[in-house]
Amino acid sequence: MQPNVFEVCWNRVRGATLIAAVLLTARLCPAQVKSDEELLFFPTYGHLSEDGSEWLVPIHGWIFEPETNSFLRRTALNELRSRLALDPEAASTKIFETRVRWLLVDNESDKLVSVTIGEKPYPLGVSGEDGRLLETVHLTVDEVRALATEGRIEFRAVLREGDDRKFGGSVRLVEPEGLSVISDIDDTIKVSEVTDKTKLIQNTLFREFVPVDGMAALYRKWAAQGVVFHFVSASPWQFFVPLRDMLQAAEFPEASWHLKPFRIKELSSKTLSADPTEYKLATIGEILKAFPKRRFVLVGDSGEKDPEVYGELARQHPEQIQAIFIRNVTGETRDAERFGKALHDVPEEKWRLFEGPEELPALEVESNSE
Repeated sequence: MQPNVFEVCWNRVRGATLIAAVLLTARLCPAQVKSDEELLFFPTYGHLSEDGSEWLVPIHGWIFEPETNSFLRRTALNELRSRLALDPEAASTKIFETRVRWLLVDNESDKLVSVTIGEKPYPLGVSGEDGRLLETVHLTVDEVRALATEGRIEFRAVLREGDDRKFGGSVRLVEPEGLSVISDIDDTIKVSEVTDKTKLIQNTLFREFVPVDGMAALYRKWAAQGVVFHFVSASPWQFFVPLRDMLQAAEFPEASWHLKPFRIKELSSKTLSADPTEYKLATIGEILKAFPKRRFVLVGDSGEKDPEVYGELARQHPEQIQAIFIRNVTGETRDAERFGKALHDVPEEKWRLFEGPEELPALEVESNSE
């Protein structure tokens, strides 16, 4: 059972003197979401436990106070605009302000959140310093059978009395067998131009996000065949909303999202292009572990380390990785030394470079079960 407010508070102040406990309570005891704070839930996937007796349903949320509610953050945004000598009327400046506002929100830590699934409440634990919380709800197979709608479990946050706002989401239930696509975002399905640092910053902070031609249609075709999608990217969680809006406008299929934690004080051209290898290996590894009987297609690009990451994963999980598709944004040929190193011991027929989605073969989607 997840801890409730009283249990969390008691565990933090027990052992203190009476006076100290009184002083600590206001500072250390978790609170609910306030009326000037917002709660955003990210798309996740649910999966069966190893013995098949229950569904593990992760709920991933972010609690924050918008930048517009803070004088200090509004001042910081004005200072950034002044230092960069941005034209306040330019379209690029408006985009910059919108993007940076997501980075300047006040993350709300120490918030104890509960959700309801059906009529039953489930405490999710306490938000961390970055305002995020990730807890897994355990539901029996019978509960899921009664509660699921079109393969999803829906939930809603419990708010303070009198707060009529609605924050909620759904978790897609993914079957143990089938085919999944794990896809990068930057330069795979979204134009980022990572290899050019100036263009990367422009595309990240000053321009509308643009999808890669043809990739939405390809992913929709795969989705219609029953493929499940997971977006794994080193883009920061703070950009989830504009990224989601761009992909929805382009009609990409739904997916679980796996982005990277990020702090505004780390913002620089260096951090925007930081090596994503360890993060992606760990994140994709968790997805593979959750679905040992599913097969996977890994789709990425040559701009960063996708060939190296995917090659390592294919060597570690040869039975699960069905294919690797790398969008060629660096102009290298298949026989380049880099690919020889990155994809050594990976069968040649298992990976390919492509420039346009029309070059990719059809997927074998049928189950691998007997």
